[in-house]
Amino acid sequence: RFGHCSQELVNLMLIGEATSNVFDGSRWLGDDPSSGFLVKGVDGDRIGSPQVGFLSELEPMRYLSVGTLYKCPEYPIWVLGSPTHYTLIFSARRSDSQLSEEAQLEQKAKKIFVENAFDEGGLAMATNLSNMLEALGLGNNHVRLAQAQTELVREDVILWEDFRSWTNR
Repeated sequence: RFGHCSQELVNLMLIGEATSNVFDGSRWLGDDPSSGFLVKGVDGDRIGSPQVGFLSELEPMRYLSVGTLYKCPEYPIWVLGSPTHYTLIFSARRSDSQLSEEAQLEQKAKKIFVENAFDEGGLAMATNLSNMLEALGLGNNHVRLAQAQTELVREDVILWEDFRSWTNR
């Protein structure tokens, strides 16, 4: 309709795979994986970090979610997709495409939280707290677990913003 290519073709050119999505990994579409539909995004385990990234003007409107692999490519070069055209943006500083240590920790905490959340990543059950701390490498510290229970759990639920703030300390 607008004369530009599909997301599958953009992904094929950027990462060598014609996937329909730009998020990291795979996701189940639907509530139950046994009856849902598996949709695939950028598989970092198989392809590694893309050399060129992808950003979208549709992400701030929450129409899609671009994964960390595309946001932090090997080189500071990104294809910026809009509803009507594509633009290439770049930086002369290679460090602009790399995550800081603090951002890497936050990304790891977010991934762990989402894996244990029962919604789109905003709420997790308190029963999963020990698993989340263990995945962060803090699971064997009983004092830290008790502290987390006291500071994070409210009505048997943990909020992402509370968990994020707690892990950044």
